[in-house]
Amino acid sequence: MLIDKTSIEICTAKEIDPVELESFLARMYPPSKSAFLHNHGNWQHNQEDRWLLLKNNRIIGYCAVIPTKIQIQGIVTPALWWVDLIIDPEFRGCGYQTLFDQKILRIADLKLGFPNELAAKIHKKHRWGVRDDMEIRLLPLHPSRIGAVRRASGSAGLLLRLIANFISPVITFYFKIVLSLSKPKNIFRMNNVDIQMLESIYNYFKREDIVTTLRDTAYFYWRYLDAPYASELAFYIVGPKNAPTHFLIARHVPAKPDKPPNSRILDVFGDFQDSNKLLELFKLVTMDAIENGSVQVTIMITLPELKKTAMRAGFWASAKMRFCWMSESKQQMLDLSRRVYWTLGDSDNDESN
Repeated sequence: MLIDKTSIEICTAKEIDPVELESFLARMYPPSKSAFLHNHGNWQHNQEDRWLLLKNNRIIGYCAVIPTKIQIQGIVTPALWWVDLIIDPEFRGCGYQTLFDQKILRIADLKLGFPNELAAKIHKKHRWGVRDDMEIRLLPLHPSRIGAVRRASGSAGLLLRLIANFISPVITFYFKIVLSLSKPKNIFRMNNVDIQMLESIYNYFKREDIVTTLRDTAYFYWRYLDAPYASELAFYIVGPKNAPTHFLIARHVPAKPDKPPNSRILDVFGDFQDSNKLLELFKLVTMDAIENGSVQVTIMITLPELKKTAMRAGFWASAKMRFCWMSESKQQMLDLSRRVYWTLGDSDNDESN
């Protein structure tokens, strides 16, 4: 079906009536997602980075981009995370997503995203690089209360809940005993966050063979200290205080009306070859997650060496994670097909899980 471009325009959130935008988001997204975008969308993106697709002055689509900087072979490179793409169901299948796709291709040299399975197929068709060798790993603390378990349907869902109800007390007892017998060593929580220390760990242990987010002072302030949920964040350091080897940033989310409490590892960085210290970090986060009453702890895994350590720490369950990228540079397309390191702190993953 051909698009009548005479009736179509793309504008920014700055040009739209906020009430109209809020109404559209409330219809398109679950309540928690639309509420977050309404209350904190301008923290996650600038108004100019939130785009609306209008048809005869009616909003029929929405997406946003998050500017970022990444390091490729040691070179700082600007990029955009493409997030929250949605088209009103009434207008899907008509090629309107292509208009957003064309816009982002025009405004940035390097585009990044974490698409679902359907979007990944569309991106691949449009010449994006796509890979599905990444994972979200889950450490279950109370399996019977995990959302995916509670929502499972049919006979398989019933069986899953029965198993979860049976093993939940066993798993809870296991972690409490194991963690009490082997308390983490040489780790401290940062009550007063030292951004310079975090940045120094990143700068010392970054590697040119791994593509990852630039973690500088501006990034730490925007992504964590200025976040609307900064009070839920916990910062951990391992190693001697005068020469730390790793940092970890976790978010311990309290219970909400529609969700049980949970914990997420938003970022961890340092010497990825030192699995013992990483394991100590995971143990302390798990102890704090139990204190929070969390039903699970989640982490994104994109490096094989981190996966092994996470599994040792109890992150046994996993779900596939897809990553896509587009650049006119053949070298960048190749670099992003190799070793990359992303976390739940990248893009909008924290709010998507």
